[in-house]
Amino acid sequence: MKPEPAISGRVTSEKRAAAARANSAKSRGPVTVQGRANSSSNSLRHGLRARTHGVIDQESADHLTALIASYTREFQPQSERELRLAQTMALTHWRQTCLRKLETTAMNREVRGLKSLSLTKR
Repeated sequence: MKPEPAISGRVTSEKRAAAARANSAKSRGPVTVQGRANSSSNSLRHGLRARTHGVIDQESADHLTALIASYTREFQPQSERELRLAQTMALTHWRQTCLRKLETTAMNREVRGLKSLSLTKR
């Protein structure tokens, strides 16, 4: 019995699937520095499930570093676990701030779009 495709619709023929497997076996991966950088980020998660902090620019990185230092000074962790907890609290605070900014930006964009629609209908 042939397994059902994960996405219904177009069914791949066995000949096409064999050709795809043969081509992928020949692949040696990206050659250029940019290609390797792009490829290495393919498996990165984003948003709340990110494995990295998701810092985009140096100003944000500096702000996050200062926030972690502030939490560390305030809570004065005595063990590795307490240090990780203080870092997690700082990172959570930073992410919440970023999400609020993102939400505000998205809402403002939508409001501007609605205003421009209402102006064109008059």
